[in-house]
Amino acid sequence: MKPFLVSLCLLGTILHDLAQCSAPDSEFQLEGDYLLGGLFDIHFDDDPVYHDRPEAVECSSKPFTLPSYRRFQVMRFSVEQINNSTKLLPNVSLGYEIFDHCSDLHNFPGILQLLSVNGLIQPWGEPHDNLSKVIAVVGPFSSTNTLTVAPLFMTNLIPMVSYGAASSAFAEKAKFPSFLRTVHSNKEVIDLIFNIVKHFNWRWVAFLNSDDAYGIDGLELFYKRIKDTEICLAYNKGLNDDTNDTEIFKEIEVLAELKQSNFTLLNQSIQFDENIEPRFGSYSIVFWNDSGEAEVIGYYKFHPSIHYYIDENKIQWYTDGESGTYVNIK
Repeated sequence: MKPFLVSLCLLGTILHDLAQCSAPDSEFQLEGDYLLGGLFDIHFDDDPVYHDRPEAVECSSKPFTLPSYRRFQVMRFSVEQINNSTKLLPNVSLGYEIFDHCSDLHNFPGILQLLSVNGLIQPWGEPHDNLSKVIAVVGPFSSTNTLTVAPLFMTNLIPMVSYGAASSAFAEKAKFPSFLRTVHSNKEVIDLIFNIVKHFNWRWVAFLNSDDAYGIDGLELFYKRIKDTEICLAYNKGLNDDTNDTEIFKEIEVLAELKQSNFTLLNQSIQFDENIEPRFGSYSIVFWNDSGEAEVIGYYKFHPSIHYYIDENKIQWYTDGESGTYVNIK
């Protein structure tokens, strides 16, 4: 038992030290004939502070992100392997300038550094005199961060290779002509999900997505994919760090039970179909009159057949004695 406790304490100490660490400055820069830019959220600014004027954020003081640190090291390792190879880019050396992209709001000094020529940015200069020393940029990871910085690199057609941004927005080449990625786009993933739902003939589904640009894009694509089909999106929830998972699954279970409900209310049998809609019943049509009170002016019944009635004489139009107009919607 004691050796286990000692090992546990040692592991906790190592993880604590790792969470406090940051990469040395020398790891972020390497000279070479051609320079690659890198944007990795090694730290994450989870609580941005409002400033009256633009200020650079000190990323090293923010929480450490281990997966992003590993991706950062993978890029360094890849460049090292290319430089040490006699077959890949012989007689050419690659360098890099990498920035800790901990915030999509306050990391613009690093972005502007990659775009600059001799420390200056001249957007109205001659194209051949306005070439950045960076030939391509790797990152950022999320669609939200990429949407923020990508337009800046697109203006000079600097290739931008993302290793995680899957939003379908980047497929628009008119807006993102030099954007590339190493992951499947949201559209391909949603098409796959739709085919699975269709294969199993599921008509009642819940959609859980991350509450960011990536997740919202996926939700919108799914909406479009199931349009004009018999598939019903019965539940949707955007997830973030504050989401209560237990409550979400309870809500889904309630909806599932509601489909099987069969009870009597006011001498009427109440049942729901697979879309959680009443199988039969009626609705009252209500009009707010000039005194501000609600008044029933008709009804709508949908069982056993559709039938509705409106007493037009009870409708008071706020015009100079003219009656309102209406159209039949089929």
